[in-house]
Amino acid sequence: MTTSSDRTAPKTTNTFVATAAGNDDPPAPIKGLRRLVWSIVPANIAIFMVWGAVPGILLPQQITLAFGEENQVNVANLAIVSTIGAFAAMIAQPIAGQISDRTRSRSGRRAPWIVIGALAGALSLVGLAFADTLVGFIVAWVHVQTCFNFAQGPLSAVMPDRVPIARLIRRLSLATWTLPLARVFAHLRVEGLQHVRHLDGPVVFAANHQSHFDVPV
Repeated sequence: MTTSSDRTAPKTTNTFVATAAGNDDPPAPIKGLRRLVWSIVPANIAIFMVWGAVPGILLPQQITLAFGEENQVNVANLAIVSTIGAFAAMIAQPIAGQISDRTRSRSGRRAPWIVIGALAGALSLVGLAFADTLVGFIVAWVHVQTCFNFAQGPLSAVMPDRVPIARLIRRLSLATWTLPLARVFAHLRVEGLQHVRHLDGPVVFAANHQSHFDVPV
């Protein structure tokens, strides 16, 4: 039997951890938002430095050093590694979000997975540096994609969790300025069709995006 005071009592972080279901949102914090912003910004920069540098520069260079200067072989190997890694990322991040939604700990529901994913991703990058076969590249790159997406998925949900107005801004920004701005500055151009005309289907192509503007484009 519950009393009226029990029903109207404010939900604190402790009561949320003890009673919330997997799809519940935590209470917005009263203080600490400035510290939160100063921690989220470098964390996002670090992850996007990985996504910008490794698949765009380091991975192609490492594959070239491992398999020689034969261009067609390098392109094929890079396509195989990138495609399998992209599928791993596509699967890993939603799973990471679902798991973190249902995580209850003293450190919160996002922080444990951000830390675990970042540390495991760093170790995976070390393993990638020692890869010298196609299978080794695939295994290492899948681990990199999986681990850093397990960090990035919960990280992208931290601000909407803590600041309710951020959820509204995120929902409205896509239609109000992100899509129009993308259409102004982004012009699609198709090149390289001559390289795929000889392929006999079925064929699946998967690309790992390099920025958030790839989504509205």
